Amino acid sequence: MTGVASRASPAVLANCIDSNAPTLPPPTTLSGASLWMQAAAHRIVNRNGLSEKERASILAIAQAAAKRQKNNAFWPEMEAVIYADGGMMQQAIDAWIRASECPTWDDFQTQRLMLARSSLVATTGIKESWQLAYLYFARSEDVAYCIRSLAGLILSRADYDTPKGLALRYATLLNGEQLQHHAHSTKSSISATDIVNLSTYPAESISAQFRFKPKMVWAGEIKVVNNLTTILHQPDWTQRARKIYKQLEGEGALSIHETNEEQAERLALGSVLCSSIASAFLVVSALGAIIWSMGGLVAWRLAGAKNIKPTVAAGTAIALGGIVQVLTGYFPASIAAALCAAFLTVAPDHSRHSRPKELGPLFGFMAIVLGLTCSAMFAAYLIGSTPAANAVLPSLGVPSDYVDKPLMAGLAAVSFGLVLLIAPIWAVAHRVGTPHVLSLILVRFGSFVCIMGFSLSIVLGPLAVYADRRLETTLTQLVENEPIHYYIQQ
Repeated sequence: MTGVASRASPAVLANCIDSNAPTLPPPTTLSGASLWMQAAAHRIVNRNGLSEKERASILAIAQAAAKRQKNNAFWPEMEAVIYADGGMMQQAIDAWIRASECPTWDDFQTQRLMLARSSLVATTGIKESWQLAYLYFARSEDVAYCIRSLAGLILSRADYDTPKGLALRYATLLNGEQLQHHAHSTKSSISATDIVNLSTYPAESISAQFRFKPKMVWAGEIKVVNNLTTILHQPDWTQRARKIYKQLEGEGALSIHETNEEQAERLALGSVLCSSIASAFLVVSALGAIIWSMGGLVAWRLAGAKNIKPTVAAGTAIALGGIVQVLTGYFPASIAAALCAAFLTVAPDHSRHSRPKELGPLFGFMAIVLGLTCSAMFAAYLIGSTPAANAVLPSLGVPSDYVDKPLMAGLAAVSFGLVLLIAPIWAVAHRVGTPHVLSLILVRFGSFVCIMGFSLSIVLGPLAVYADRRLETTLTQLVENEPIHYYIQQ
């Protein structure tokens, strides 16, 4: 319920994630060392090459971490990536083979992301599901991409018919299996599946394969499995390779789908709405109450008047046009809003003395339609200005004009200008004083917006809290281990 009142800039939210720090802290822990590996992988993926000094520092960190955690294939794999980046392919191959002998794989990114969650909660003062959606899209896949590229580079010089080539293919297969079983995102799982498929592809056909032909994969599997026995005389390797190929094919079919990211985006959008939709409509209700009161004030102060003085209309036009110009930055829209207010000077030549309370069904219909339009636009502005929207919506491809910008509020002001335009139109049509019609439309419009906004805030409040808790459970699973989440769902 505090969504629209919470304020934290995108820069402050970004600083809660360690990978966004301008300078990296000394790697005193394994988690800190993994941050340096991620930063190096990011540089390599973006072709912003490492200097010799930087490469030596990263290698020293990876080697020190490998000594502390000898069972983690992540460290020797990153050694291999750094060696390959420096053109030292033999050292890269040696590290690649060492990695295949490790029983587990962990890049510590999930642990660091969950620590960032605690920082986000402390920064915003509330624990909500959008923070997990933000972290889901903040996950870096650079390490997996680097490992996948390295696998292709190594296998481009590994054929089927020599002991050395088969040993490299088998090592690559094991590394792909480790990444597949311990990857925490769908994209990393896809990279792992690519690595396994690369182990079956002919060396001359690898290059930069990102789409694999099933017939070539199946034929390659048969060659690798058979040659492990006939050339390397390793029947145990043969059995394990056959098991890995069969197992990963089934797991990939269950956990990797094109719709995974679409589902995550829907959950992320839902988390933003749950964060602020109830409080947004509460603010809309307060705004409606103010307009409702303005209608009563007009009825009290201008009860006997037949028209509105030009000075009052001009002041209203300048104020409304200025507000629209500031909010939208679009001059024609501000002119249109100002003209709507300027028309308040229009009045019938001979108005009736009676003051009817009902001016037909169309009058009430217009008040409701404009009330819905203004409420929706202003609520969208309030939601788009929250930390949740600032953090999540850019990752969903929402245009920047709708995120933390007053465009929607400006459009709501333009719609309110149409409310003012109704007064002189109905006054002339019914031969009633313009001030009386203005008070009626303001009361109708304001009361509808006030009651509707308050009702929605009451109804949506508990629903948003319930939905946010459900979303938090699912988004936690996606951040901690996305492939397992989808695997269990099948």
